[in-house]
Amino acid sequence: MLHQPSLQVEEIAGYQDGLNASSSLHPGSDPPVIPSLQHQWNKITTTRLLENVNFATDLDKARFLAIQKPESGAWLQALPSRSIGTLLENNAFRIAISLRLGIDICSPHVCWCGALVDTKGYHGLKCRKSAGRHARHAELNVIIKRALISADIPARLEPLGLARDDGKRVDGMSLIPWSRGSTLIWDATCTDTLAPSNLRFSLKKAGKAAENKANGKTSKYRSLINQNYFFVPFAVETMGPWSDEAMQFFNILTKKIARKTQEPRARSFEQNNLVHQSLQRHCPHSTYITMIVNKKWIIGISVVLVLVVILGVLLGVLLPRRNSNNNENVDSYFEELPETSKWYGDEEIRILRQYLSFPTMPPDIDYVPTIEFLKQQAASLDLPLSTYYPVNEANPVVVMTWAGSDPSLKSILLNSHTDVVPIFEEFWTRRPFAAEMDEEGRIFARGAQDTKSTGMMYLAAIRALKKEGIQQLKRTFHISFVPDEEMGGFLGMDSFAKTADFAALNVGYALDEGSVSPTNVITVINDERCTWRMEFTCHGVTGHGSVLFENTTGEKITHLISRFMERRQVEVDNMKNSNATTYANVTSINLTVLKGGVQGNVIPPELSVMFDVRLSVNADHDQFQRDIDQWIEEAGGNITINYLIHDPKAPKTSIDETNPLWTVLESTARELGLQIVPGVITGATDMRFLRRQNIPAFGFNPMINTPPLAHDHDEFVFVDVYLSAIDTYKRIISNLGDIES
Repeated sequence: MLHQPSLQVEEIAGYQDGLNASSSLHPGSDPPVIPSLQHQWNKITTTRLLENVNFATDLDKARFLAIQKPESGAWLQALPSRSIGTLLENNAFRIAISLRLGIDICSPHVCWCGALVDTKGYHGLKCRKSAGRHARHAELNVIIKRALISADIPARLEPLGLARDDGKRVDGMSLIPWSRGSTLIWDATCTDTLAPSNLRFSLKKAGKAAENKANGKTSKYRSLINQNYFFVPFAVETMGPWSDEAMQFFNILTKKIARKTQEPRARSFEQNNLVHQSLQRHCPHSTYITMIVNKKWIIGISVVLVLVVILGVLLGVLLPRRNSNNNENVDSYFEELPETSKWYGDEEIRILRQYLSFPTMPPDIDYVPTIEFLKQQAASLDLPLSTYYPVNEANPVVVMTWAGSDPSLKSILLNSHTDVVPIFEEFWTRRPFAAEMDEEGRIFARGAQDTKSTGMMYLAAIRALKKEGIQQLKRTFHISFVPDEEMGGFLGMDSFAKTADFAALNVGYALDEGSVSPTNVITVINDERCTWRMEFTCHGVTGHGSVLFENTTGEKITHLISRFMERRQVEVDNMKNSNATTYANVTSINLTVLKGGVQGNVIPPELSVMFDVRLSVNADHDQFQRDIDQWIEEAGGNITINYLIHDPKAPKTSIDETNPLWTVLESTARELGLQIVPGVITGATDMRFLRRQNIPAFGFNPMINTPPLAHDHDEFVFVDVYLSAIDTYKRIISNLGDIES
C-alpha cells in the first residue's frame, strides 16, 4: 500500500514498525516527507550507504562523486537507433562505461607522449598530445554557435577585435543582444575531473573543477565584462559535471529554441535522443587516434564528448548539415578592388585574396569554408577532389588530382598547408584576414607568405597550362592542402603520410613551401633541422615557503634551465665565431613556456619548463639525449619529460643528376634566368615526413625580392612578384610532368 501518496500516516499499515526499523538501521535519519512513497524510504538507505562508502583512492572518490550528477548519465537515456546515429559501437560503449565504473580498459603501456598509462586509462583524459582535445573544443563551440542560430540569434566564432588584455579572443559572440541589451560572449573549456590539478576540487564537490575553471575564465575576461558584454564561461568536466553557469545558459537557450520551434520537448530531445550522434562521430578521434599512431598504445577515452553533445540535438534536429555543394557557405571577407586599380579583374589575384580571407588560425580552426572554397577551385579546373581525415574530422586533408597519361609513373605531390600562425592585432597596421591591397600592389594577410600563396600558385599554374591547351601531362600531379603544419603536423601530413590513402597516391617526388627571398637568389630546401619540443616537469618536496627544504622543484628547474642556457650560449658563440649566415649547422635552444606555483607562500610540488630545440643537420641526436639525461640526474632526478615533438633525423634530398626533381628545377631556373641554391630552412616543414619515407622532397618558393615576413606582423606579398612566380611554377610543372621513369 506504500505506493499510494494519498494515504495518511495512520492509514499506512505497519508505519510505526517501519519507522522504528529505519531509525534503528540509520540513526539520525529524518523520516520520509511523504511516507506513502516507497522510493523515499529507499532513499534513506541509499543515502546512508553512499555516505559510508570507503574508496581505495582519491581518484575513485572523485569519479564516484562526478557520475552522480544528473548530466553525467543523460546520454544513457538515448534510444539506440542506427538510422538517427544514436547507436554506439561496442568498443566505444565499453570504454565509456568502464571509465565511469572505474574498471580496467587497457593493458599498462607507455603513451606516445612518454607517460605511463595504467589499466584504468585515465591518462588519455588529460594527455597534452591527445588529438581529441582540440576537436572536442572546436565541436563544443560549433554546437553552441549553431544552437544560437537555431534560436534566431546569429553568432560568430573567434570574433576579431574582441580580445582580453593578453590578446586572446573569446570563443564566440552573438551578433544581436542576448539579455537586457547586452551582447553574449562565451568561452568554453573542458577540464579533466581526475587531473592532479583538479583533484582537490573534485573531492570537495561534484562539478567543483568545472566551477573553478569557469571562475578563472570570468577573471581573465573581466575587462570585456566591464564593457557591458554578457559573458558565459561554458565549463564541463570529462567525467560529466557542468558548471552552474553552463547549465543555466543551456536551460535558457533551450527555452528560446522551444519558443521558436513550438516544440516543448527541445530539452528532452537534447538529452535523450541525439546525444550519441556527436559521441559516435568524435569518440574515435579522442580515443582511438593513439592506437592508429601505434597499435600497441591504447589511451583512455575523453568522455566529455558525451556531455558536449547534449547540445548536439540543436545541430541534429533543428539544423540541417552544411551542404558541401552550397556556394553560399564560402564566406568572403575581403573587399573587391576598385575599378581604378590596375589589378582590377585579375582572376588569380581575386582567388588568392579570397583564400587569404579565411581565418584558419589556431585554436579551434573551422576548415569548412576553406574546404568549400577548394572544392570550387577544383571544379573550375575540372580536377577531382578527395577529402581525408587521417586523425579527426576537425583536421581535413584535401587532395586534388590532375591525372597523367602514364599511371605507371610515380606521381608528383605539390603540397601546402591551410593553417596559419596566430596574430597579434595590436601590431598589425592592416586587418590580418581582410587581404587588403595597397597602391604599391602589396596584399597584406596572415598566410600571404606562409603558405597560402604557394597553394594558389600551384592551381594558377595548372589553370594557365590548361588555358594553353595542355589538358594532360605524362605524370600525375596531386595538389594537397594539409592542416596543422604550424603545430607540428601530427594532425596533418605526419599522420596522413602513414595511411593507405597516401600510399595509393604513389608519390615519387614532392614540392612544398619554401621561404620568399629578399634577393634574386632562390633557396631550395633539401634538408631540415630536427625539432625537439620538450616539456620537463620537476617533482619535489612541498611545504611552507618559510622553510629551507631540500630537493625542491625550484632547485631542480633552476639547474635544468641553467644547463640548457649554457648550451645555448655555446651555440650562440659558435655562430658568431664562424660568421654563419644560416642555421644549418647551429642547434637553436629557446625556453618558451614556464608553468607552476600554487600561491606565494607555498613551495609547489611541480614546476614545468618547455624548450624548443632545433638540432642542427649534423647534430648527434644520441649524444644530445645523453646530455639531457645527465642534466636531469644532476638536478636531483624525479623529472619527467613530455616530448611534444621528437623528430628523428630524415635523409636529405640529393642535389645532383641522380635526382630528376633537382635537374628539372636547375634547368628551368636557367631557362628563366633565375639563380637557385640548396639550403636548410630555419624552421620545419611537412617535407620531413616524406623524406623519412625516402621520397625526394624540396621546399621551393619562386617569389624573389620580397622581405621575409612569415609569422611576422603585416605579412604581405607583392602582386607582380606573385604573378611572375605563377609563370615559374607553370614552367616547372610542365617540365616535371614529362620526366621519364
